[in-house]
Amino acid sequence: MSLHQPQIFDSGLELANCVLNSDLLPLSWTSISSLYSEVKANSPQQSPPSPSPRFRIYKQNDNSAVVVAFVTWPVYSSDHLQQGDGGAELVSSADLKQQDFPHFEFLCSKANPSFSFLNDAIACFASLFEDLVPLMSELLVTKGNEIALKSPLIVTGHALGGSIASLFTLWLLDRMSSKKPAKRLPLCITFGSPLVGDKGLHLAVSQRSTWPSCFLHVASSRDPLPSALLATAIHSSSSSSISNYEPFGTFLMCDEQSCDCVGDPEIVSRLLSHKATEQLGSLDVDEYGKMVEYLKSRVICQGSSILGRPMADSMQAGIALQLQSIGISLDQQKQSTISLATELEKKQKFSSFRKRSALEQSRKLQEIKMKMAYLEWYKKDSRNKGKGYYDSYKIQSTTADIEIAKHKKFLTNYWKDLVQQAESKSQKESLFFRTMFLYGGTNYRRMVEPLDIAEFYRDGNRDYKKQGRSPHYILLEKWQKDDAAGKGKMKKKEKKSVDMMTEDSCFWADVEEALSAVRLLKQKGSGGGGESSEAKSRLVEFQRYVMEQIENYAVDSEIFLGESSFMVWWKEFQEVAGIVGSGSSSLVEYMKSGRYHNYGSP
Repeated sequence: MSLHQPQIFDSGLELANCVLNSDLLPLSWTSISSLYSEVKANSPQQSPPSPSPRFRIYKQNDNSAVVVAFVTWPVYSSDHLQQGDGGAELVSSADLKQQDFPHFEFLCSKANPSFSFLNDAIACFASLFEDLVPLMSELLVTKGNEIALKSPLIVTGHALGGSIASLFTLWLLDRMSSKKPAKRLPLCITFGSPLVGDKGLHLAVSQRSTWPSCFLHVASSRDPLPSALLATAIHSSSSSSISNYEPFGTFLMCDEQSCDCVGDPEIVSRLLSHKATEQLGSLDVDEYGKMVEYLKSRVICQGSSILGRPMADSMQAGIALQLQSIGISLDQQKQSTISLATELEKKQKFSSFRKRSALEQSRKLQEIKMKMAYLEWYKKDSRNKGKGYYDSYKIQSTTADIEIAKHKKFLTNYWKDLVQQAESKSQKESLFFRTMFLYGGTNYRRMVEPLDIAEFYRDGNRDYKKQGRSPHYILLEKWQKDDAAGKGKMKKKEKKSVDMMTEDSCFWADVEEALSAVRLLKQKGSGGGGESSEAKSRLVEFQRYVMEQIENYAVDSEIFLGESSFMVWWKEFQEVAGIVGSGSSSLVEYMKSGRYHNYGSP
């Protein structure tokens, strides 16, 4: 039921046609109109001093969809925002938490720690909250690991009711994303709604890849309410928080003859700000219903010239027609219109650039697959030469060893950026992001980190885990461990192929530290004081650790290749085994018996 996010100004008219030729808008507006009629019939002749929120659920006879409609009575208008009672001000997430209303804390993240709502909107939502809790239960069903909609759902509202509908949809989306991401999401359609929040809210919504496409805001060019908050900011001399409002979702901007879908928040803000400078009277409630019916019967087409004025190219023609479709005059003598058209043309060119960037990203993913495949080839080739890829890379004796460094750098830069993106998202979105990239990230870490370890010790450094390990490896490992913990205790592993990757990506760092400990004991014996004592403890722990990895088939059999650093450690360790007191340890017995020759064999 949700719309895909439209491209800016090159497919907006096509999306507008798609929406108008479906039953989405008539179905939504019919529900709103029915609710208004019901509320009006049951309300006293004298209206209350401030708008009171109402909602109703409408189920279609054919069970094709459920509509939840929100309105206020009396009808909310731009006049309410100008009353000076604080209704137009922003209420921050911190204030909501202090007021013991933390139900939107899920929108906060490390990168975006706060957001704000329109005061009137959140106040109305809070007044309905106890009734909305059972409504949510009525709309949702748990299916295994998924919280899903029982039926296709449209959440709709007019004026301030549209803002309440947006808040309810956000709350619903969070509930649905608490487990496995839902396949079918609700669609929120608002009519003449004021902007509901600030840039922090816009960022919070846009960080969820599927959420922006769940919101469609219909705004008439003759309705002052969608741009009222921007108009107040323009005419206000104070630095009030109202100037911080920012849209999210897709806007269907209409006049009596045509319409256009706009998804870029900067473009929407610019268009609304332009309309905010005009003097507009209030719009009757029924006007949206009439406009929806009229536009549905129209054919929206895109021309190559507007009002007889020649266009330099198709981009300019499209921009001119789209400006006309939202009721903005194309008078060349009006400087503000010329300025706006010029700005939109720049945005269009930027949109084209973003499309090219998306293609580049696709190519980048292909390049990542190729580079990982190259690393796998390098690993097998090194094994065939009797030396594992860790030691081959550490020695750097061939052209292939040197060439692999370029592939490693590319992969590392990609995963560093990706991990940073994941950590900047909200907790739930980050969890979904981590789950999606868990397999690829784990393979990358296990394949590439040993190469970083090889570089670290080749340069004469010590203690990689504390002094050299990149934070993105630590986070990738944490993702994998959190996932394993969530699946419960694992069974003892069966034998694997000899070509498997070592699970602990820091295995070779432990080998290097153990090798240093052996050489210290060879040099100083037991008389090295604290250093010798520490070296012996390290070697006792290292033997236990390696044997555990072997028993669980968690290491690649390449560690037993004759020239590997591990086998170098084993040969030198036998000289100091008596000093360490490990003459009969499980690992010593395993190695001396030669059982390691059959490691990983069927």
